[in-house]
Amino acid sequence: MEWLDELLVEYGKGLDEDLAALTAARGVERVRVVELDATHAMLLEEPLEVAELVAGFLA
Repeated sequence: MEWLDELLVEYGKGLDEDLAALTAARGVERVRVVELDATHAMLLEEPLEVAELVAGFLA
């Protein structure tokens, strides 16, 4: 489904733009965007990286 690939690419671009605008408006201290090389199953794929991010957030 070629149209789905195109849709998802464009969605990703829009999401990146929205997140960049959010971090610029709120300041880096309040909002942080982190990209992981993982799927929706990131807790299973990258448990240590997710745990470190959550621990850092809560500290």
